[in-house]
Amino acid sequence: MPDEKKKYGNIKIIPLNKEKYLQFEIRELRFLDSYQFFFTSLEELVSLLLKAGKKNFTHTQKHLGNSDLVFAKGVFPYSYMAGPKQFEETKLPPIESSGTT
Repeated sequence: MPDEKKKYGNIKIIPLNKEKYLQFEIRELRFLDSYQFFFTSLEELVSLLLKAGKKNFTHTQKHLGNSDLVFAKGVFPYSYMAGPKQFEETKLPPIESSGTT
């Protein structure tokens, strides 16, 4: 694990290699790649939520509901989200229009 931060102006970086960064800071904001600290897959970690019982997630249920979908790993349409305009849309186009099977 890297042992020192590198400074670039007011940005501090802890690199893992030339392409991956463990952490970077801009002023008082710190961005941490928490995925580097997981000991198992994200899918397995999310599945543990239901095993622990929904009752332990009162804030999650208050804001997002208690549907099993809230406690499941989701899917993000990376290939569709090509720019800021797509984030203004309220629903995705039909899957048939994607051109993939």
